[in-house]
Amino acid sequence: MAWEVTKASTADITRAFPILDHVQTSHPELMAERGYDATELLRETWDTHGIKPVIDI
Repeated sequence: MAWEVTKASTADITRAFPILDHVQTSHPELMAERGYDATELLRETWDTHGIKPVIDI
């Protein structure tokens, strides 16, 4: 599990890539809300980290 506390005005997607880089263990899925629904993030999550993104939209 990885998380980060930011200001309310910080867009969720801007912190997604740094958080993924800090995940040390393999996870089968990434559960996130629609603030993380970006093609680039979905592709990076699967291609680089082998994590299936599940976005609740």
